[in-house]
Amino acid sequence: MKLTKIALGTTSKWKIDFVKKVLSEIGVKFEIIAVRTDSKVSDQPITEDETILGSVNRAKQSIKESPRADVGLGIEVGYHKDKKGNYEMFCYATIAEKDGNLLSSCSHKFLLPKMYQEVLKNNKEMRKYVDEYYKKNNHPATQYLAKMIDEREPFITEAVRGVILRYFRKEDYYLS
Repeated sequence: MKLTKIALGTTSKWKIDFVKKVLSEIGVKFEIIAVRTDSKVSDQPITEDETILGSVNRAKQSIKESPRADVGLGIEVGYHKDKKGNYEMFCYATIAEKDGNLLSSCSHKFLLPKMYQEVLKNNKEMRKYVDEYYKKNNHPATQYLAKMIDEREPFITEAVRGVILRYFRKEDYYLS
């Protein structure tokens, strides 16, 4: 298998590490080229459409700015309201190929705890309230939830895994 050069539309150490973890698990030989990108959506996307667009914008921008890359990869975590009006958290990952083809994958959607529902309903920034949730109590489930919401690892790795598998196995996904 040849080395795949991936222009990753972020300089976040966490996101870079999460992507490396997924690529290593799958067995892909890769080089990551971290590219500072602008999602061109709000810092805290609160609709699914805005989240998808953020991942697409990052993927397109990263491949455009990295001519030696094979593909661009954009990641965007966002929120949206479910049928009951409660916020769920999720992630979209998009691969942009040089010829303009796009592939996207979405993680599972996770209903946020009550405290975070209030944060989003009051148009406040989620990241500023993670510490407050950590301090709420030291129960292992509370601590796990706070870490998951802060670092977003399960959402990012699931979306990245989905799009990477689709990219490398495109012929398995073409339907007649």
